[in-house]
Amino acid sequence: MLEFIYAFLLALFETITPMNKNCHPEDFGFKITKPITQYLKNNLILNNNLALINSLLQVGLIFYIIIQFIFSNTILLYKSLILLTYRQICGFITKMPIPNDFKELESKQDIPSKNHNFFFHYSGHTFILVLVGLDMITKYNKDKTTLIIIFSTLYILQTLRLLATRGHYSIDISNGTVLAYLVHYSNFL
Repeated sequence: MLEFIYAFLLALFETITPMNKNCHPEDFGFKITKPITQYLKNNLILNNNLALINSLLQVGLIFYIIIQFIFSNTILLYKSLILLTYRQICGFITKMPIPNDFKELESKQDIPSKNHNFFFHYSGHTFILVLVGLDMITKYNKDKTTLIIIFSTLYILQTLRLLATRGHYSIDISNGTVLAYLVHYSNFL
């Protein structure tokens, strides 16, 4: 009975969710981070410093993946490459519009530079953070709680920054998270 109610509610939600017919992207994450966006527009030095911190975090995560590869954990690198390849294919076959207010918060401190590639349908920043976090949590069992707190905090901060600076849509962050979990827990490699 519960399954029927759940299926009914899903079908109902599918039919009553309105289509956005204007030319501007509509995103719930953009709406809830509007105060952060405005604050960062008024404090561009802080925005650039946050971009630098986020870029350094990404470099650190990629360095971790490379070190793991060197010390015989090839699976983490392969999983990352599979997700990056899929992301590139998605970005190649469908181009998404860039929000109008993005240009105000563009930072030269971001890696990769956003003037070359923008929306790839899921966040590389997110899936790398989640994939490395899951890998570390799985490997280092005695520090599991500490690692969960650290990676959850980094995930929340990165998500807020990506949404506030219009670095990704909410769906990109959700997809990056789900795909990282699916690939991490899959046994195809």
